[in-house]
Amino acid sequence: MFDDSWLEDRQALRRADGGLRRLAEAGARLRREIGEAEEPLRQMSHLDRPRAVIAAGSEARFLRAMLEPVCPVPFVAWPAHGLPGWVGALDLVAVFATAGGGPDGLYRTRQDDEVIRIYLDQARAVGARLILDIQPGRARLRDELRELREWVVQPDVDIAIDPEWNVGQRGVPGRTAGKVSARKVNRLAQRIARTVRANDLPPKLLVVHQFRKGSVRGRTRIKQRPQVQTLLNFDGIGSPAAKRAGYAALSVPRLFDGFSLFYRRDAPLMKASSVLALVPEPDFLLYQ
Repeated sequence: MFDDSWLEDRQALRRADGGLRRLAEAGARLRREIGEAEEPLRQMSHLDRPRAVIAAGSEARFLRAMLEPVCPVPFVAWPAHGLPGWVGALDLVAVFATAGGGPDGLYRTRQDDEVIRIYLDQARAVGARLILDIQPGRARLRDELRELREWVVQPDVDIAIDPEWNVGQRGVPGRTAGKVSARKVNRLAQRIARTVRANDLPPKLLVVHQFRKGSVRGRTRIKQRPQVQTLLNFDGIGSPAAKRAGYAALSVPRLFDGFSLFYRRDAPLMKASSVLALVPEPDFLLYQ
């Protein structure tokens, strides 16, 4: 019940003045901001649907509570001012596995430096990072990382590896089920950490893709390092129920967890509310 005698209490009104003023101005502020948003929204009308929506600022959680139920993509609330460093990261397969052995018989091809440069420039244009993905075929991960050194020394470039395409000395991509051991992941992270220390770089992300238990052997023995944040990313394709089960089975509590969604191959594509309800909550989302 509202006591209208409060309106005669000068001290009470003085104490509530700030909140009352903001409340009284809310309608006008909302109308003004709607008008100011019309032109930016019109300019974006030709773009594809965004992969996610991120609200930043002190009212971010309130916006998520209001809009997430009707948002067709994941809605993330970031309560700090400014966007987190992982927003809008671009993922480029810098070394991709091939069906043929190629000149050196290693069943992989490397992207041209010019292609990587174009992607890095595009990422920097929007304040994003670039993730370079390695599908090694029969090549050694350390050799492919060495070939990418020019890019790894950049402060906004991270590394991902795809064990599915790490087929060993006799395997064939697409026929042989690839895998990687925790020992090799730790050695790769150690090499990246040395590069970070030697060049005084900010910490880097090492994404390890996985879709079955055999993808990463001994995953619980993977070590975290201050210079390298290792993340296990579940990239299985299938129904929401199958993806939830696979994600839960392969997550490791003390590591970061990621989750991939495939626009055309998941059946159906999981809703934002379902993705954010995953346990544990994903630290990383990759849309493909």
